[in-house]
Amino acid sequence: MTYKWLGLAVLALCVYGCGGTENTNTLEVRTEPSVASVTLRFTDALPEGVDEVRLAGFTEAPEEEEQPELIQVYGPETQPASGELVFSDVPTNVVEVEIDLLDGDAVQATSHVSIELTAGGNIILEDPPFGEAD
Repeated sequence: MTYKWLGLAVLALCVYGCGGTENTNTLEVRTEPSVASVTLRFTDALPEGVDEVRLAGFTEAPEEEEQPELIQVYGPETQPASGELVFSDVPTNVVEVEIDLLDGDAVQATSHVSIELTAGGNIILEDPPFGEAD
């Protein structure tokens, strides 16, 4: 009688412990991407001499920080100047972008734009307002 119970116990261990049945208790975790894209669209021609566009992203500093109010968390990324540029993998905590129009290494004009990004999304900034470089 003891051998019968021992045999059943070994059989049960083999079936359940050795993969005799498929494990259907798997946990699948899906996370949303924490990045987005920023598209710059220029409907008018860029100023003469502009050969590159640089974008940097800033987020609000933690409350315990005194200075600065914004800290850089993206870039700066530089792309050749064109009518439409897409900057990918921008963290969704970016609340302001700085866009520089470059003539070689010299900044010709700068724009600061407040934005709100959603994970996996794309925001289009069409003809952002530029001021003279400092």
